[in-house]
Amino acid sequence: MLEGLLSHVVEVSIQFSRLENARLRLEILSEATRNTRLARIVRDFDQRTRESMLKILKRIDESRAPYLSGNAIESRLELLSALVSGFLSRAVKGGHADEHDLRKSLRQTLRFILMSDVPEKSVQTGAVVSRGRS
Repeated sequence: MLEGLLSHVVEVSIQFSRLENARLRLEILSEATRNTRLARIVRDFDQRTRESMLKILKRIDESRAPYLSGNAIESRLELLSALVSGFLSRAVKGGHADEHDLRKSLRQTLRFILMSDVPEKSVQTGAVVSRGRS
């Protein structure tokens, strides 16, 4: 399941990194700031995508230990969303990278975001923070 998710997110990111694909998506987002009907459609689509991704991330999390809290899973989803969406603006700003190298780097980055299991340290006490289910 993880490999399928990684492949999908990488390919969406690659599509967003191409200027010809980014133009229309950015125009839709721009128009959604002025058009409440379109804004509702964009938000509804985003909400359905979030719910689907959260289900997948929770299923992936159930297969490993220590488990992440619901908030930690949602935070990782926000990181994924920001990373993927950022390719739209990079395409317009002239960002470019070899797609093969970009795929490889994205896979590594996404795997880190999703699967890093290093316990967080409390800044105030230096103690390891519990990461049980919430």
